[in-house]
Amino acid sequence: MKVFVYKHQSQIMDYLYAPYILIEDYNQISLTSEEKEKAKDIFNDLKEVKKILHPFKKRIEKYYHNKNHKIYIINLYLNLLNEGKDPKTMEDLFEMVMELSNSILKEVFLYTVFDKKINIESSEDLIQMIEDEIEDEKEKWNIYWSYYHLPKVIEEILSLYQEILPKYIPYYKTYEREIDDMIDNLDIYELFKDSAFNINQFSNKHVRVFVLSSLNPRILASIKEDQTNPNIDLFLFSRAHLFMNRSLQDKEELLFMAMKALSDPIRYDVLKLMIQTNLKKKEIAEKLSITPANVSFHIQKLINTNLLSISVDEDFMKYQLNKLLLKNVIQKIQDEFEL
Repeated sequence: MKVFVYKHQSQIMDYLYAPYILIEDYNQISLTSEEKEKAKDIFNDLKEVKKILHPFKKRIEKYYHNKNHKIYIINLYLNLLNEGKDPKTMEDLFEMVMELSNSILKEVFLYTVFDKKINIESSEDLIQMIEDEIEDEKEKWNIYWSYYHLPKVIEEILSLYQEILPKYIPYYKTYEREIDDMIDNLDIYELFKDSAFNINQFSNKHVRVFVLSSLNPRILASIKEDQTNPNIDLFLFSRAHLFMNRSLQDKEELLFMAMKALSDPIRYDVLKLMIQTNLKKKEIAEKLSITPANVSFHIQKLINTNLLSISVDEDFMKYQLNKLLLKNVIQKIQDEFEL
């Protein structure tokens, strides 16, 4: 495995994620009591950053397109890196993004909002795709408008960063030392050795690592694989080492969280249909007589308790069952009740 990690790339990636802090509900992250204590300072800072970002809320919602943790401007940055372009600063990145062709802007935009690579040949194709894939009526119109005004969207996104970053960077700097420490001492195999994730599956790959500040606790350790590119993108939370190798007590608490999540009969049925069928959220909602928003809520709960994870390949996004965790839950019940 060849590992590539650069401070400037990690810093740019962290800055690009900054507006997402306002969108994300960090209270929904499943942490043990010990982990919550370790992250106390982080959540205090996140409250402050959310307050700072709040005046930009409407603009972030309109222009900062994100879908299932995939973000338009970040996908544009990854696209540039894949093309061999490596901006060293945010200013360099802004210049390169402004120079991208409209066809690239559209291709990456569609991949972001629909979780797969598609071709749109007419406005009717786009309308049909939006109707099939998007639940929220306001979001439908925003996607349609944005697709035909992407240069304007880019202009507004860059303007947002120019206003937001001077307010965000002082918070980033409080975590800069731990980011530098992780970058300087990163040992991928050591980091993952006691985790449930099999890092050895990427032993023949190039791994491009982005170390993000502790203001991104949702990240922890997130992998993006694109089969059209030899790189594996690994996003690491700068305190990941404190959470990856959980103590026995922590693991027990996580098992109870998973059991609690599965105790909801509707959530259990959502999980079963997500894994055993190819039904879309709307179809699952109809089958279970609930709303698509309820389906999304239950899916997020399953992700938060690590029962589900998101896997992205070159064409689409899919959900994967954490079979090891589920087996551990079953084993615990069998052991405790001597079944």
